Amino acid sequence: MDDPVWATGISPPAQTTPRLGHRKRRRRVVAIVLLLLVVLGIASVPAALAASRWEYGTFAFWKVPDRIDYCGRRYYQNPGTIAGTPTSLTAPYTAPREEWTEVSRTFWLRPVYAGVPTSHRNSAVCAMILYVPAGHGRWWMYPLSGGP
Repeated sequence: MDDPVWATGISPPAQTTPRLGHRKRRRRVVAIVLLLLVVLGIASVPAALAASRWEYGTFAFWKVPDRIDYCGRRYYQNPGTIAGTPTSLTAPYTAPREEWTEVSRTFWLRPVYAGVPTSHRNSAVCAMILYVPAGHGRWWMYPLSGGP
């Protein structure tokens, strides 16, 4: 038995530092994952622009939409905002049996509200005006486009 370790019964010292190849491999994996995230992020912007244009009539998906489709009808935005409460906004335009309801969401998940009749069986119109909150008691209005 020529082996000095076998002859003495002492094992060689254990390695305390990780192998250099293991670190390189980890760095490569992290770099690839980061690169994929960047590529996916860049690729998702055109998709978001196209989806916003198709659904809301504007490429600016971060803004309030130019139009909203609801209940098979199209509603276009009035310029500017108005102030009021849900009751004061819907009172001049609504029948007594209407309920202030969230009916949809915008691209950035802003709620869309309307005074919806509790029973609209006799009418093809679900709501005459849609409202999107602008903040501080102000609202963007979206009147129904065209006739009932």
